[in-house]
Amino acid sequence: MIKALLALVMASTFSENQAALLKEAGTVRVLYVSGDDDLLENKKSVAEAKRTIDGQKWIVINIDADQSDMDCWFLHELAHHIAWSRHGEDVELHGPEFQSICRQLVPRRKNYFCGG
Repeated sequence: MIKALLALVMASTFSENQAALLKEAGTVRVLYVSGDDDLLENKKSVAEAKRTIDGQKWIVINIDADQSDMDCWFLHELAHHIAWSRHGEDVELHGPEFQSICRQLVPRRKNYFCGG
């Protein structure tokens, strides 16, 4: 997993727009858990975006899931944090606001990772 995230940073050349979105996301903490951990709402999820009551942003990564597309899943979850910041916590989970942000961040297979 860590290798997948490092590969994302090392291999990606972000456009100015993508870099601005990453900056807009701010500090996002990453937590690695096993697939049976109670922090995962869906035990089959590769990753899930979470916010604490005090506003901390987290991406919880399932270490038991397939990590081959972790770069895209990570950016997908990051798009949730940006959508929540822009549109509030009640924004539709995979609605148009999220999809617009996700499609700007995710480098490939946008229909799969961002819906649509």
